[in-house]
Amino acid sequence: MDKEIIIIRTKSGHKYAEAVAKKINNLGVECSKIVCWEDLESFMEQNECSPENTLFHFRTAGPNVNPKAFELEKQGYRVINSAKVLDRTSDKFKSYEWAHQQGIELPITKKGKREEIKEYIHNKGIDQFVLKPINSNGMGAFCFRSSLNDPELDNKLSDVPGKEIIIQEFVKYIKIFRVIVVGNKALDKAVFYDEPTSDDWKVSVCINPAMKLDKNPDPKLLTYAKHLADVFESEVAFIDIYETKDGYVLSEINTACTLRLHEKKSGYSISNDIAEYLVSELKKIN
Repeated sequence: MDKEIIIIRTKSGHKYAEAVAKKINNLGVECSKIVCWEDLESFMEQNECSPENTLFHFRTAGPNVNPKAFELEKQGYRVINSAKVLDRTSDKFKSYEWAHQQGIELPITKKGKREEIKEYIHNKGIDQFVLKPINSNGMGAFCFRSSLNDPELDNKLSDVPGKEIIIQEFVKYIKIFRVIVVGNKALDKAVFYDEPTSDDWKVSVCINPAMKLDKNPDPKLLTYAKHLADVFESEVAFIDIYETKDGYVLSEINTACTLRLHEKKSGYSISNDIAEYLVSELKKIN
């Protein structure tokens, strides 16, 4: 049986998965398949897959998805990113905890129920902070900047979805960058940034037509991104990093994101780098 790569996608995230699959096919792996995570069990029942010839690439993560990756690994399959990385990065508080444990400097961050968060704010006297959900949700629509004496604090606390939420000290930043790391390489031709304005503190380097290509990225930024990927043990990572007056600070690390807009802005085939890495890892399977 020929070796194969199975791409696991979200319900709607098929277009970039198809772009990666096409690049994989161009590299001579003709049996690449794309499966929605909800259909994985039925796919496995209907197809003859084996740990000796199959690699799974997860382009989605979350509390309903991660157990499926753990189960595949338990069966002996090679999974990229690994299940522990998917679990570590899809829960934002777990990400912050892991980074802190590994010595990465971060703004003050706490998770809790709304009443606990409100009490924490007043006890600690944190002046400027951001309230956000634990899992990525709504492209930043449910992230709220607030302050100790904000008259809208209760409303903002209520508007963040989830039983528990995150409070994080506000970072005064100059720019936010997205650096893409594949394997052991930070892609210097695909670094993007956005800047806050006087009217809007929110920035985005994900699905944001206004983000810009950094044509001459700082080598220190690339080195820091690669270090973060190593710390999280990720193999394919999209890392968002604040630039502050004191240096670079981790915003968040993602392992699944559409990059169609990034490829259009840069003219660089990120999907080809991902495909090449997946195929190189597939060849190592015995």
